[in-house]
Amino acid sequence: MTSDGLPHQVRMQRYDFDESALKPYLSLPGMQRALFDTAGKLFGVHFVKVDLEAKGITLYHPDVELYEVRQAGANGDLVALFLHDNYARANKQSGAWMSSFVDQTRNWNTYQYSVPSDAACSVAIHASGVSSTSRIPIIINNNNFAKSEPCLLSFDDAITLFHEMGHGLHGMLSSVTYSRLAGTNVLRDFVELPSQLLEHWLRSTDVVLRSHAAHCETGEPIPSAMLKRLNDARNFNQVIACALLSMIASMINFNQVIACALPSMIASMINFNQVIACALPSMIASMINFNQVIACALPSMIASMINFNQVIACALLSMIASMINFNQVIACALPSR
Repeated sequence: MTSDGLPHQVRMQRYDFDESALKPYLSLPGMQRALFDTAGKLFGVHFVKVDLEAKGITLYHPDVELYEVRQAGANGDLVALFLHDNYARANKQSGAWMSSFVDQTRNWNTYQYSVPSDAACSVAIHASGVSSTSRIPIIINNNNFAKSEPCLLSFDDAITLFHEMGHGLHGMLSSVTYSRLAGTNVLRDFVELPSQLLEHWLRSTDVVLRSHAAHCETGEPIPSAMLKRLNDARNFNQVIACALLSMIASMINFNQVIACALPSMIASMINFNQVIACALPSMIASMINFNQVIACALPSMIASMINFNQVIACALLSMIASMINFNQVIACALPSR
């Protein structure tokens, strides 16, 4: 949330922590040194900044820095080339990301890749052909920090810097035969692990900040009291975060239960449909037999109705004849009266 949001206000009131007071201790050059030092201690590499002017190298933008990544030691072997593009500018994609210009591989026989012999960089890149050594990866980290002098980062910006370097190191330290498996070309459930691990050293410990966070003007190390307030403030709402993760885990488990039960439910529905399918012919046959019974009985019923009508007709005629005879008797008796 932005600095004027509720969590920021609560942190300020509850922990007396103002992130704007922390920024002077988190200059971009200082955090880059912290970044390279952490990577060196963890993975035994060091970053050597390339003097572009001296080497006669022109990159795609003056803000971009080029580093040789070498194994530890004065004459450490070249591991990778690393470009750091940290500043926002017009027409640059927003956000932060890592990408590669060249992926590491030992399968050189499928590539045609060479560098002019007079290339103004101390990078020994092999020509095409099968090689026992790896092709040197060229990795870039992109950020979008506001360019200023000095460039001061928020704590979240510093976390982003470390996070993207985790992805960058994933590409730089790759050691595979096939480039399609190099660096971040891995399954999605693993791709964020190196970035999360590297940001852990800034987010979850004081070691990095105690060693590298210094005031941009005075060089004074970050005060211990400020570090304590930072630790207290960044643990703010952790209970909510843990509860949320628990809820998500519960939902995942619920979905797994549903997923497990679904085949059984589908099987039950299939069995039910099979029962209906089996019973349906019998039901249809019963309906056909019923109709046949009705069809057989219908002529008899019609005949009975015809006979009944005939009886009525005969009785009616008899009644009419009786009435005629009665009238004749009356007519004969009437003159004598």
